[in-house]
Amino acid sequence: MQSVGINVKDNDVAARACERRFKISHPSITTADSGAALLAFGASLPRSAIPSTIGVDRRDRVAARVIGPTTQGTPTALVEDTLAEPG
Repeated sequence: MQSVGINVKDNDVAARACERRFKISHPSITTADSGAALLAFGASLPRSAIPSTIGVDRRDRVAARVIGPTTQGTPTALVEDTLAEPG
């Protein structure tokens, strides 16, 4: 499973600075493509619900969603729960 950031509120320079500051190593979608990414998630990722964490299962369905900041343990638990699902 891979994490991907979608930068929608900051400009790209500010978003990259935040990624460096917090040592975020996953790839990010920049503002040039963020609109299409948000549309792809539909109602699962409302534009006003930033930051959000979404877990996608093996069938590319939204399996979990957390709206608001998280700790490292939250995404880890989402991944573990998703991987534990049958199939």
